[in-house]
Amino acid sequence: MARPKGSAKPNHKRRSAQVTFWVTPAERDRISANAERAGVTMSAYIRSLTLGKPLRQKPGAMAGELIRQLNRIGNNLNQLLGHAQTGKIDGAAHIEHVFKRVSIALTYWTSGEASGGIAQEAVTLLAHEGTRLNGLARQANKGELVTEDQLLSVLHDLTAKLIPFCP
Repeated sequence: MARPKGSAKPNHKRRSAQVTFWVTPAERDRISANAERAGVTMSAYIRSLTLGKPLRQKPGAMAGELIRQLNRIGNNLNQLLGHAQTGKIDGAAHIEHVFKRVSIALTYWTSGEASGGIAQEAVTLLAHEGTRLNGLARQANKGELVTEDQLLSVLHDLTAKLIPFCP
C-alpha cells in the first residue's frame, strides 16, 4: 500500500531507538567539528563511523537551487520533445541529447555522489539559459513557430552551461 504524500517513513525505516553514551566536552567538540567538516549531523557522523556506512552530505543551498533549475529545464525539454515527436517542431534528436545530459546531472547532484562547491555564477548562467528554453517551450505550447535555428542556439548554449554540473 502506498503511503500518502508527506507521511512519515515506514516503521522499518524510522529511527525510533536512542543510544546515549558519555564523552568529555572536548570529545564532544571534536565529534561536532568532524561532523560539521563532513557536512552532516553528529548523529549521521556517528552512525557512519559505527555502522561502516558512507557519509552522505545534505546538499547546500546552491545545490538545492541547481536541482530546482535542472528540474525546470528538464520539464521544458520534455514539453519541447513532445512537440518534436508530434512533428510540430524539428530537432527531436538534439532535444533528447540535452535531456539525457540534464538527467545525468540531476541524478549526480541528487544521489549524494557530487562533491565540491557550486559557483552561484554558474547556476545563474544555467538559469538564464533555462529561461530562454522556457520561452521556446511557451512559444511551442501556444502553437507559435519555433525554428530549428532558435532551438539549436538555445540547446547549444544550454549544453555549454551544463558542463560544470555533469560528472
